[in-house]
Amino acid sequence: MKKLITSILFTSNVILGQTYIPQNVKDINIYGDAGIASLVKLGTKVIFSANDSINGNEPWVSDGTAAGTFLLNDINPGATNLVPNSSSSGNYINYNSMVIFTANTPLGTSLWKTDGTTVGTVKLYQFALGSIIGSFIIHNGNVYFQANDGITGQELWKTDGTAGGTNLVKDINPGISHSYAQYLCSHSDGKIYFQADNGVNGAELWVSDGTAAGTNMVLDMLTTPFVSSGSFPTNFYSYNGTIYFGGYDPVNKLQLWKTDGTAAGTTLVKIINPSDNGFPSQFNTVNGKMVFIAEGQFGNGELWVSDGTGSGTSLLKDINNSTTSSSSPTNFYIINNTM
Repeated sequence: MKKLITSILFTSNVILGQTYIPQNVKDINIYGDAGIASLVKLGTKVIFSANDSINGNEPWVSDGTAAGTFLLNDINPGATNLVPNSSSSGNYINYNSMVIFTANTPLGTSLWKTDGTTVGTVKLYQFALGSIIGSFIIHNGNVYFQANDGITGQELWKTDGTAGGTNLVKDINPGISHSYAQYLCSHSDGKIYFQADNGVNGAELWVSDGTAAGTNMVLDMLTTPFVSSGSFPTNFYSYNGTIYFGGYDPVNKLQLWKTDGTAAGTTLVKIINPSDNGFPSQFNTVNGKMVFIAEGQFGNGELWVSDGTGSGTSLLKDINNSTTSSSSPTNFYIINNTM
């Protein structure tokens, strides 16, 4: 059976190669797997989701001791056919001395916060049944995300950790229709960049300063007549004062693009794959260079590097030296200027 062990509180020791012997903290579910997940550090405590077989999957807290490991709130109480109901809490994010997270009840998905105490675990906002709350990022003192209140559809929201400060930023696709604001990226210009669909241009590049008036489409990259699905820009990444992303146009397909937040400043950086989609993704910064995954002319996923210019963007290493298969590198972690 799965038990909570104190090693989750000291992952930095493991990463740095120090010797540490895991210790059992508490047997949360004496009948089986506790399903411990979504661990987030909050001060000297850890907030996580777990199932004790009595209350279902709910938010828990631990200070590394058995006595200090307990259920924070049975958000979805009761049972169905003798099986405990679960809120399936998730999307935990550490923010301003609290943890923001989502939970489900028969009323729908809701936004919650906790300070690591039972009394401090409270609901911020009740969203609609079937609402998808996700794409969380922290930006300029607020947490931004997408959600559906049942009135404006799946749109861009923000919260300052209070009920009164949890508000819709803009109804991008007016009415009950959805804009599906996603791939949110915080940038040094004080704005966030993301993909959204206003119902007219399809899924395109958008920017927001956190106000309705300051939330606008940057560029309609796919203007092909009778095609309204959009260019679906993805994987936004802030590097050296510029936003880089995977962008699509009918001529070059999906390649590496960049934007400064203006239509004129949104340009193609490099045609990575001259015969098909380049699929740039998983961006990281290592020693001042942007390193990412992309598919070159043979359609193989390998490591690429860029200084932000077309001439400075190239294949870093063909790890699986082959024209028919790729190494598909993943699970990147940066430490001491090495990835």
